[in-house]
Amino acid sequence: LTELPFKAFGMAPLFVRRLKRMRPALIHAHFGPAALRALPLAQGLGIPLVVTFQGYDATVYDDFARASRHYSHRIYVRRRGALDRGASLLIAVSKFIRDEMLRQGFSPNKIKVHYVGVDTDLFCPDFRVKDACWKTRGDASS
Repeated sequence: LTELPFKAFGMAPLFVRRLKRMRPALIHAHFGPAALRALPLAQGLGIPLVVTFQGYDATVYDDFARASRHYSHRIYVRRRGALDRGASLLIAVSKFIRDEMLRQGFSPNKIKVHYVGVDTDLFCPDFRVKDACWKTRGDASS
């Protein structure tokens, strides 16, 4: 029940007190609309808010978002400036997403590009390991 006011109003004193006892270092929100919900919580806790933009939140056009049946999309367009001011770091998962965030008006000095996934040039499968594992399994089961 202590989380319900946070979900409904963006702030819940009992929930914030409980989280303060945990001493979080930051809040990492995924997607812009979710970050808007986390912003009052980060401010209430006095900790940084880091936001990762991964796709639709950076590529949606304002007219489409305003017409969305999802309230979070509509409010995102109206409160994007507050998110830009309140977030400590904005992570774009690609240069394309960064460019779209700039189009939406986010501050260039807060945006860092950080690719997600695995660098397959650096981390590539060693098929000898798989073969060794399969041989070990086969030997253990016989």
